[in-house]
Amino acid sequence: MAPCYQEIALKRCQTASCLCQAIHNLAARKGRRHQTAGGARQYRRGQHPASANSSGETSVVSAHISRALQRPEYPPRSGNRQAGRIRLLHGVQGLVLSGTIRALQYLGPARCSDLGAMLARTVGPVLSVSRIALDNLRIAFPEMAESSRDALMRDAWDNLGRVVAEFPHLPNLGRTQDGPGWEIVGEECIAQAWQGGNPPLFFSAHLGNWEMILPIAGALGLPVGGVYRRTSNPVIDRLIQGIRERAGSGTKMFPKGRQGARAIIAHLSAGGTVGFLVDQKMNDGIKIPFFGSPAWTAPAIAHLALRFERNIVPVSIVRIAPARFRLVCEPALRIALSGNQKEDEVSIMSAINRHLEGWISSRPSAWLWFHRRWPKGAPADQGHHGAVHHGTARPSRSR
Repeated sequence: MAPCYQEIALKRCQTASCLCQAIHNLAARKGRRHQTAGGARQYRRGQHPASANSSGETSVVSAHISRALQRPEYPPRSGNRQAGRIRLLHGVQGLVLSGTIRALQYLGPARCSDLGAMLARTVGPVLSVSRIALDNLRIAFPEMAESSRDALMRDAWDNLGRVVAEFPHLPNLGRTQDGPGWEIVGEECIAQAWQGGNPPLFFSAHLGNWEMILPIAGALGLPVGGVYRRTSNPVIDRLIQGIRERAGSGTKMFPKGRQGARAIIAHLSAGGTVGFLVDQKMNDGIKIPFFGSPAWTAPAIAHLALRFERNIVPVSIVRIAPARFRLVCEPALRIALSGNQKEDEVSIMSAINRHLEGWISSRPSAWLWFHRRWPKGAPADQGHHGAVHHGTARPSRSR
């Protein structure tokens, strides 16, 4: 459930020692250049230690890199120089990332959070992606002064920098009274929405540190799965998913695409549940108003809620201090349904988008504005949003 900006920021870190090690290790493999596909070792997932700071962390990271470099995505290297160069680049990037992760783990979560915020506030505003954030802010808050939008964009970089820097510490952030960790408000809403053997579906947004949602769900013992987008570098993908798996404590991750969709259906059929981040653009979705302007919206959660007759529970992460968070659970959405599949999906997603508007309006600096949510040239919001209705029942049908 993490965006590509984390991966971009981490991949750009430069560590000279890691580069040297990568060149040495990959040069040693050069003699095996003509190995056949049948003789290649197959990728297998490794076992992860309970703590990211344990003595076995380095070997676990190295194992992830080694196994990822042997994944089926790489073709046999019989004279394929381009594939060899890509393999080399992926290995170097993975080693740079693993070195950065280990360095951040030594600093502690709160200090890491502050460091990430400082770096992001310094570098982020000069990047071209900041123009996307300002365009989004003009659509969502047309009455806001330009100087206020600029300040808000910088605050959004502050939050994103913290999200990236806190990521290596996810496995070690637990439920605490104060300091680094998390607390929960509205936990009873989950029990109220859990009717019979059907757990509710959950939706959230890229607010606060959204990466904390699955670790908290795992700590609560919920059979929750999340959806993620694979990176183009399988080494980095394995490193990132390794941290999420250790932090998630039994939660599942489903890749976007047909394979992931089939796995989600099987997971729900077996009594599991899924959490969705529903605030980003989906080109083949449905057009739903968002801050008054039509926005392509992913209807998967609405489709699955109707198919499996599940309640839909809003959850959000509130940052209350560096590396400290509050999970806020709210009553399940209550929406009158018509019985028409397409109309009901639109009704559900419209209610969800209105809910997101409320979260973002109350904490605009906590949202990920660096994603083109609306088409270029979208009209500004006219300020007319519907009310959000809450309840404890699943979407009800009225014929």
